[in-house]
Amino acid sequence: MALDRLARRLLDVPAAWLHAEGSGPDAAGLVGPALERALVDLALRQPGQPLLVEDVRQDERLAGQVGASGARFLGACASATPTGDPLVLCLADARPRRFAEPEREALRDLCEALAAMAGRTAGGDGLPLLPWRADAAGRLLLDGAADRLAAIGLRGAPAAWLRRVHPADAGAVREALSRALGAGEPFDIEARVRQAAGGHRWVRVCGAPLRDRTGRVWCWHGMAEMVQARREAFEAVSESERNHRLSMELNPQHLWIAEPDGQVTVMGAGWQRNMRVTQAETAGEAWRQYMHPDDAPEVLRLWLGSLASGEPFDYESRYMRPGEGYRWVRSKAAPHRDATGRILRWYGSTEDVHDRRMAEERLRESEERLKAVLSSTADYVRFIDREWRVTYLNRTLARSAPDEALLGLTLWQHHPELAGTEAEVLLRRAMQERVPAHFEIFLRHASAWMDIRVFPSADGLSIFAQDITRQRKMEQERRRAQDHIAHLARHDPLTGLGNRVLLQEALAAHGEGGPQALLYLDLDGFKPVNDTLGHAVGDSLLRQVATRMAACVCAGDVLARVGGDEFVVLRRGIGRAADATALAERLIRAIGDEAFTIGDLTVNIGASVGIAIDPGYGPEAAEGAASRVEQDAAGGMARDAAGSMAPEALLRAADTALYSAKAEGRGTWKLFSEPMRRRTQQRQHIRQHLGEALEQHALTLAFQPLVSLARNRIHCFEALLRWRGPEGREVPPAEFIPVAEESGLIVPFGEWVLREACREAVRWPDPLHVAVNLSPRQFRSQNLLGAVRRSLAETGLAPGRLELEITEAVLLHDSEANLATLRALRELGVRIALDDFGTGHSSLSYLQRFPVNKIKIDRSFVAGLPVAAGDRAILRAVIGLARTLQITATAEGVETPAQRDWLRAEGCDEAQGYLFGRPMPADAIPAFLTGQSSDAAPVPAGTAAPCAPQSR
Repeated sequence: MALDRLARRLLDVPAAWLHAEGSGPDAAGLVGPALERALVDLALRQPGQPLLVEDVRQDERLAGQVGASGARFLGACASATPTGDPLVLCLADARPRRFAEPEREALRDLCEALAAMAGRTAGGDGLPLLPWRADAAGRLLLDGAADRLAAIGLRGAPAAWLRRVHPADAGAVREALSRALGAGEPFDIEARVRQAAGGHRWVRVCGAPLRDRTGRVWCWHGMAEMVQARREAFEAVSESERNHRLSMELNPQHLWIAEPDGQVTVMGAGWQRNMRVTQAETAGEAWRQYMHPDDAPEVLRLWLGSLASGEPFDYESRYMRPGEGYRWVRSKAAPHRDATGRILRWYGSTEDVHDRRMAEERLRESEERLKAVLSSTADYVRFIDREWRVTYLNRTLARSAPDEALLGLTLWQHHPELAGTEAEVLLRRAMQERVPAHFEIFLRHASAWMDIRVFPSADGLSIFAQDITRQRKMEQERRRAQDHIAHLARHDPLTGLGNRVLLQEALAAHGEGGPQALLYLDLDGFKPVNDTLGHAVGDSLLRQVATRMAACVCAGDVLARVGGDEFVVLRRGIGRAADATALAERLIRAIGDEAFTIGDLTVNIGASVGIAIDPGYGPEAAEGAASRVEQDAAGGMARDAAGSMAPEALLRAADTALYSAKAEGRGTWKLFSEPMRRRTQQRQHIRQHLGEALEQHALTLAFQPLVSLARNRIHCFEALLRWRGPEGREVPPAEFIPVAEESGLIVPFGEWVLREACREAVRWPDPLHVAVNLSPRQFRSQNLLGAVRRSLAETGLAPGRLELEITEAVLLHDSEANLATLRALRELGVRIALDDFGTGHSSLSYLQRFPVNKIKIDRSFVAGLPVAAGDRAILRAVIGLARTLQITATAEGVETPAQRDWLRAEGCDEAQGYLFGRPMPADAIPAFLTGQSSDAAPVPAGTAAPCAPQSR
């Protein structure tokens, strides 16, 4: 039968038969009746378990039954059919065989499948064969089997029951029936047909025509049967065969057989494929030629030893793969003995372990490198096993204690101080959960801080420890220094209050913290005290003011000194104007109601306060937020959709209110209001149109002379920016310059001024210089150096004729970066002047660190000359300092001959002011220079060009 053939193909035997059906023709030549009976009896004694006789001649169980049989190998497996009848699947081969476990399982599965199928009745699934009859067109005729045929889906004309055929089978069935009916030939088809009870099942239908005397087909007759179980069994057996062959192909161990003397008789196909050799090239002792010369002596010694002693053989060595080189192979073998213990043959296997050996070699090399690294590192390294015992320590750790004092001890024995600490928790967690750990710990016995890193593995923990005692001390010192620097950066060194940095951080960090009020306070009458009584008295006064103000504020308030005599109070939670004004009045009374005592002096000053309130977030703040946003958009007040003011806007609003308070008589407070908003709106109007000034060529330059007092000659002209607004009105620089600075337009404006001033200066007599003011924002621009180089290169002006004036505000931040920029400008040959000296945060350290050529003394110190004693003292000190440092001293705002004469007598180098000339347009300079006498006497103020009264 077909399944017997399948068994022979699956198990690779020449003969296979079912004993229930008698010996097949393949078995007749190998197995006689007596031997078959003995085999069946043995199989029936162990139903369901394969019986294998590897060599009939050597097996005592079949002694006396061999006879003239040609079989050397026999196999059998017994089972029972669904009706209870015994069934035995028998195998035979003319050569000795040995079945591996996959072959044993295949034999058992095949036997059970055959037994299940052997129980069929006439039909394939235990159902009877159903006869049928049809007319010449194939239409089924009614007979006694009609109901049963209908039950399996067969009734009516072919077209009717073809509709019940599974779509995957319908095409083939339709073609076979069409061919049979058309040619009148017999047919035999199997297909899945939809059953009356539901679902598709496999059905076999075969038929043949009946003809009359003329040969015409007058009807058809045939049989139908349900073959679902047979098809399922066949598929199961086929799947088992595929699985068996696949498992044999994928098995990394390749089987081989050798005679008792070691001659190889069978070398598995897997070995042949893997090593690129044939059976003939490895048979007998031919396999030895492929051994590596270094391995051959030991392999042969062990193999011959196993042949002599009968002990199993297991060794790894290298074998040649022709054309590719040597590969590592593991060979194993064990003897098969008869009942007397005599070795019948050797069964062995080979396995390609080349990749594993190469990986092990790389691992060994890696381990050696790791040991070398661990031995050379300054870190302390130890390995801990799963029982917490120390299994390895590197040389660094071994030097700190003898090996015997550490190896074998548990970690807890060596470090009892870890018990109950967070370190113990982390270590045990690393061991149990296999997660890395990192911590620092102080070891008392070593008086050292250690940085511990723990890396888990299947074998335990790798612990790396680094002595960080020195780093900890340095880190602590660094943190203390950073904290001190951070404190200095955020606090005023004179009063101990916060400074502008602290205030800005507090404003930026406010977030959604609710309403807040900012009070901007300026001292009334402080400058005369500071100027007349000296800075020491002024500093003491500021400290006392800070103390009184601190007594007026709450713990959560921010109190900062943001200028020479300017203070800010930021209070959270104030949303009503009445609360803010009450605080302002307390501050004003605290400063102005009681005189300050400084040594033997009694000093009276006052205070003015500007108030701005930020309603913050929340339901109350949200009311009217849309209108506030609309209003502030015109007024330049930055708010978000909820109505909260940006920090810069809040500061500007309070500052605006402060100036309003000082303008209205001082000693009072002002709340930021609508008139102030309108003034801000005017600034926004300027901002909107200022951006078009360059494109519309609305910018011009005016030049004011600087005179050398010793030589009484004009030495330089300072370039002053002018702007004619959209209404044709010349806008004062005091109005548009701050807007340009805030908006960033000052950078392109400054580059334009620099370029145009150099272009005009080229036309002047060679000794004359041109001075250009640089705003702090322009100075910090990364394009400054490039702009200076381009202006000089495009105009041809000698670098030594260009002076760049900067204010002290430029030097307040990023001093190292500023120093680098100043040095780069000096290297170009450009001169640097420090403008408005004495009005800002003047410091002698600026003159020491920053490479300036000139200091320009602010006009506020010149205005009182020659009467004001304080001004005279300050000017003498500044002029003397400049002379000592070899820096040119220039006095601004000189308007009277008396002022000029006093400055000249004190040795001041240069002067600038209306006395020598008002700012004039560029085209007026040649006439201005020509109109002077030969000794370059100053031009009277009344003859200066009619420009806007903006003097320096």
